[in-house]
Amino acid sequence: MVKLVFVIFIAICAVAVAKLSADEENELFENYLKKFNITDNQLNVHMYSSSSQPSKKKKSSKEIFLEKYYAIEEHNERYRNGDETYQQVIHPYSHLSHDDFLRYRTGLTSFLRISEKKSNNFTIDLKFTLPDNFNWVQSGVVRPVQNQGLCQCSYAFATVGAIEGQLSLLGNNSKLSEQEVVDCARYYLFFVIPIVLGCDGGNDVAVYDYAKKYNGLTTAEIYPYQGKVNRCQTNRPKVQGSKVRSFVDVPADEEAMKQILYTRGPLYVTIYASPTFASYTSGIYTDSLGECDNMKSNHALLLVGYGEEADQDYWILKNSWGESYGENGYVRISRGVNLCNIAKDASYPNLY
Repeated sequence: MVKLVFVIFIAICAVAVAKLSADEENELFENYLKKFNITDNQLNVHMYSSSSQPSKKKKSSKEIFLEKYYAIEEHNERYRNGDETYQQVIHPYSHLSHDDFLRYRTGLTSFLRISEKKSNNFTIDLKFTLPDNFNWVQSGVVRPVQNQGLCQCSYAFATVGAIEGQLSLLGNNSKLSEQEVVDCARYYLFFVIPIVLGCDGGNDVAVYDYAKKYNGLTTAEIYPYQGKVNRCQTNRPKVQGSKVRSFVDVPADEEAMKQILYTRGPLYVTIYASPTFASYTSGIYTDSLGECDNMKSNHALLLVGYGEEADQDYWILKNSWGESYGENGYVRISRGVNLCNIAKDASYPNLY
């Protein structure tokens, strides 16, 4: 109820943005296409209406883009007036419906997060004093930001990032292969039928299980990322020490997450990536329009730090949408309110 009232309040207080003329809208859209080198084929690929409303008229790419343009302009005007804590920006996928965006730029399924290798052996120390601000990137255990492209495999980047973090804490800064995970990691339908995760979404458990069964992962140099599913090659040499022994499911409590992040290393986490999250460019994301579904997640990221700014607590997350997204590929989101379901499925691996 409180959330609904807040959303209504935001709507009432929405800043009016002057509407462009038809010619100006056409020019704006054409400049957008040129800026991001968007072709006619890219404009029309997989555009569809909601399956729950099959008779609903499809919106054109231009209509979708203009809706987002005006919404972003209104949001950023509120930011300039001090009524928002983050800014938004038009991005290379602003012409896609959010459903289409999720089909290609996320990559999470929550099937069968069950494994014999699971270990919940962490005890929270309530007397432990943590610094107000902390970031594993500054400690050199986080690899550079990458771009998953149009492969629905955020699960691979987030889980490999968690394994890399543990590997770095053991003294090895090798860059591991997400492509190996995309090509080879599987879940087992009915616990029997192997299904390759590929570009159709996955989760941390399947990747941990793969890195256990096949003695770790190879390097990205040997097995580089292609952004599509290729033939699985499990015979590439593995990085010493990257074999996963077990993994720990972090308690769904943000204070516990904070302590575990600081003491154990970067964490695999999941969130609900909303339209405003997709357009985020700087500041502390708060889901001020109430778009997040706090009962489910659709995107995986690497939790690398936390902090406080202007009395607002936040998490620091490494995304896999390239350095042009957010703050050089990272996003800060509000901490302490389970924003967008971030506390649900956090984990980290134990390595041999």
